[in-house]
Amino acid sequence: MTIIPYNDSHYQALLNLCIDFKQESAGVSDTFDALAEDHQTAIADYIDQQLHHPSGYTLLAMHQQTPVGFIIGADVKYFPFCQIKRIGHIKELFVAKNHRGRGLCKRLIKTMEKTFYAQGIRHFKIETIVHYPNNADIYKSLGYNTFLLDLRKSV
Repeated sequence: MTIIPYNDSHYQALLNLCIDFKQESAGVSDTFDALAEDHQTAIADYIDQQLHHPSGYTLLAMHQQTPVGFIIGADVKYFPFCQIKRIGHIKELFVAKNHRGRGLCKRLIKTMEKTFYAQGIRHFKIETIVHYPNNADIYKSLGYNTFLLDLRKSV
């Protein structure tokens, strides 16, 4: 397995992985993650926005020339009143089911952190859904800690 920067020749594979990711996540929360009828088009639009983000980075986990995972991050401005001015935000992370349990998530995160670090970013942020406790365990094993609690309500 290798980790490479995204290039346009992998667009369709990245899109397919992202659709798989969102479809898998949809079963976690019927309220907040239920997919719209046109979700594939919306996901394509979202991926296009991320790929064209001026300070965005996308990396692919490759197995025999085929993408089997990805990570999308961006250099974002942090609160102007804080000492930290920039933060590396990992927005999306996914590994195909048949390639999980091999350390790919950790490798993708570490490679993205190195990418951010090379740009002078020293602080990182990643989010996960509470219904995926394994994700939180992976992130904590890499030194991440809980900072923000995102509470939601439907009326």
